Amino acid sequence: MSFGGRVRFLTILALVATVCSAARAVTPEQLFAADASGMVQITAHCANGVQHGSGFLLGPRVVMTARHVLVDARGRPCSAMVVQQGTGRAARVSRWMAIAVKPSNAPADLAIATLDTPLTGHDFSISAASPTVGQLVVALGYALEQPLSLNQGHVISRPTAPGVRLLEMSLLEAGGASGGPILNASGRVIGITQFGGLGGLTESVDLAHLDDGAAAQLCFGFIAAQRSTLCSSGHPKPGSTVLGWGGSV
Repeated sequence: MSFGGRVRFLTILALVATVCSAARAVTPEQLFAADASGMVQITAHCANGVQHGSGFLLGPRVVMTARHVLVDARGRPCSAMVVQQGTGRAARVSRWMAIAVKPSNAPADLAIATLDTPLTGHDFSISAASPTVGQLVVALGYALEQPLSLNQGHVISRPTAPGVRLLEMSLLEAGGASGGPILNASGRVIGITQFGGLGGLTESVDLAHLDDGAAAQLCFGFIAAQRSTLCSSGHPKPGSTVLGWGGSV
């Protein structure tokens, strides 16, 4: 092939790659439409009243959310029900497991819950890579106890608290959205809505940057959802501490 022919061939390949890449690009609205069936609204009946939050399916009987959605202000477990987006089907949280970072035992405000009734919908996956600063992120949740909504922003920074890598994002945080997934452009979960930071930012634990013990606990959730192939490579490692079911921590 002549030099000119090779140039034309490479140009065509580049155009094809550009078209394919554009075809794979997913807008926030498309993510919302594709993933909504995996969202659940959580109602927790606690000793001091009723509180609401969001969660998302890892499998038909397994939900991930924020720990503080399932406990009251004093850390006492609540009795919780979930209602699936779209279908309106309800299920009871039969047991749940908190995730903490070892060896400091720093709470990560993450929880994996099992349901007494299977809910069939979109099963979310956790991103294996941390987002970069400036990257677009999309949050789903039931802010202010209203219908499911979409909230988009960008990663502002990636600070480290004692034992925990965090993500600070320009997302609006509101009651009822806690526990909902924060997604990258591919629709994989990079964090969950947990708490508001300074300057109107939302903070989350970086799910791709958990230590061995916490990653093993998250892996346990995927095993419960019969999706063990989604466990991070090498997790759980021999000797990793799994807190077990019951909502301790």
